[in-house]
Amino acid sequence: MAFVAQGWLGKTACVPPGRDLLAAGRRVAGLSAALVALGLVMIYSSSSARLAGVGHDPNSVLLKQAAWALLAGLACACMARVPLETLGRWSKPLLTTVIVLLVVTMVMGVSVNGSRRWVSLAGLRFQPSELLKLSLLLYLSDALARRERRASFDPSAPSLPVLLPVLLGVGLVFVQPDLGTSMFLVAECLVLLALAGVRPSRLGPSMLAAVPILLVVAWLKFPHVQRRVDMWLGGADAGGTQVKESLLAIGSGGLLGRGLGEGTQKLYYLPESNTDFIAAVIGEELGFLGCAAVIAAFMGIAWHARKITLGARALSPQAVYLAGGAGFVIAFQAAWNLAVVTNSVPTKGIPLPFISVGGSNLVLMMACVGLLVNVSRRAASAAADPDLG
Repeated sequence: MAFVAQGWLGKTACVPPGRDLLAAGRRVAGLSAALVALGLVMIYSSSSARLAGVGHDPNSVLLKQAAWALLAGLACACMARVPLETLGRWSKPLLTTVIVLLVVTMVMGVSVNGSRRWVSLAGLRFQPSELLKLSLLLYLSDALARRERRASFDPSAPSLPVLLPVLLGVGLVFVQPDLGTSMFLVAECLVLLALAGVRPSRLGPSMLAAVPILLVVAWLKFPHVQRRVDMWLGGADAGGTQVKESLLAIGSGGLLGRGLGEGTQKLYYLPESNTDFIAAVIGEELGFLGCAAVIAAFMGIAWHARKITLGARALSPQAVYLAGGAGFVIAFQAAWNLAVVTNSVPTKGIPLPFISVGGSNLVLMMACVGLLVNVSRRAASAAADPDLG
């Protein structure tokens, strides 16, 4: 079948047995739940002392995140049960709704640190750009699967009409401004196109022309991009407070860490200690072994997501795109966050999946887990009975 991405899935990879696919789905759910639980513990550790120091309820951030975790669990359960065909039918209305929300964000959104990315609705603040990651995954999975079923299907050629809503959504995120998320969305789309069999040579010329233009515009229009790149190129001593304090926290943790709740960098030294840089708090309090366990959990999720994607070949092209895209969203965001925390890439506001405080991203990540569980169950049935695939 043309929809198999030979590079990532492997040319000779076989469809795993049904029992292995069911186990893979359960392990993805289990590892994700463990990371969410760790996130609640580390959020309390990184926020309670600071809140108590200014006379606020030390439990307030934890309770808010716990409420988001319940909502995220509900999103996961729904995504795990909804038929894939229904997700395909919902994809266009959902994408349209998210694009409208992005326009509303530009006009009357909440501005934080110079970026207008949040919408406040009924006292609940969320980022439509996070929902765009999910809606693009659902939309492209359905659109590419429908494209493949056409008699005139050419797997090597991109379909521009299919990509127009994608370009609109990415453009709206770019002007918020949010260069990092827009680049994330582009990478997500490229992975789905690769799974659909689109040749890199078909996309290469467009990417070579578009990416430099976007980078130049971002460099000239958004001053914070220049500052972050300068700090990254100059190293941690070039004035990047977040990076310097992050590396100090990780380095001071040693092998076993200072102990849960015993970290000091989170106390007014490390900015964003419970959001983008919570991995540094883990490094200080739980040490190298704690960080290694977190990385191993994400690697496990990525490995089992690959296995589910392989199994989805017995089901449908849409299932392959959904599983591959969901696994990529989780793994790529985790890798990006850890790269920022260790000063491997310029600083960018990307949360650590399942662990960082914030409801929008947690709901997105658990929805991706639900998609993986959904595909694993249906692919297991298809592997057991090929007539169902």
